[in-house]
Amino acid sequence: MSNYFSDQNQLGKLWGWNVYVISEGGGEYVKIGTARSLLYRLDGLRNGNPRVLHIAKSWLLESRPAAFAVEKAALAACSGARLVGRDWVKCDAAAAIAAVEGAIVRLGVKLKEPGA
Repeated sequence: MSNYFSDQNQLGKLWGWNVYVISEGGGEYVKIGTARSLLYRLDGLRNGNPRVLHIAKSWLLESRPAAFAVEKAALAACSGARLVGRDWVKCDAAAAIAAVEGAIVRLGVKLKEPGA
């Protein structure tokens, strides 16, 4: 099974340390973050947000420290596009996904298989 989950029902069953890229309907902004439950996080972000948000990609990591390290490194890689003091960046989802995947490789972080 892959570490990328596009099925929303499957995402709801997962509990772990996720790093995610959430994009908004216009494609101008994305959020790079961590969450214990991805669907609960998405629901919270959608509350009061006038734009349509969806999960562009997520990665299930083995530990909380690994998830935070990847998030921090990915946001640093996007620092030129980062909105002041936030986890939202002004770039497309593909660039944010590349930043997260690059951080995973650079840090040597292991991905967790679902159900493991």
